[in-house]
Amino acid sequence: MTLLAHLEKTLTSSSEGSAPLYVFCETGEHQWGELGEIIDQRLKEKGLVSKEICVEEDKEDNETETGTQSRAHAELLRKWGWKIVEKQTVQESVVEDIDYMIKEKMI
Repeated sequence: MTLLAHLEKTLTSSSEGSAPLYVFCETGEHQWGELGEIIDQRLKEKGLVSKEICVEEDKEDNETETGTQSRAHAELLRKWGWKIVEKQTVQESVVEDIDYMIKEKMI
């Protein structure tokens, strides 16, 4: 988080003025486990994955959970006049993203 805070405060110059190197956007909230299941299901539907997901829950080891409770808000973008035009959840958009990646031969 220290690096992101620094990037938000570090300005870059362009012909249109100064702007931070890093800006947050937002698409709502989601749970990573649920999103992983949606991605797994879509990849299986497309024949790209055949194995089952193996989830191991170890409550004592939370190293992989760093940042899973993070929230980002597009405060700076809103100051610049950005508004959500069409709100689509990340769960809905990931299906389109996978289809696009298949079409463009990215996966």
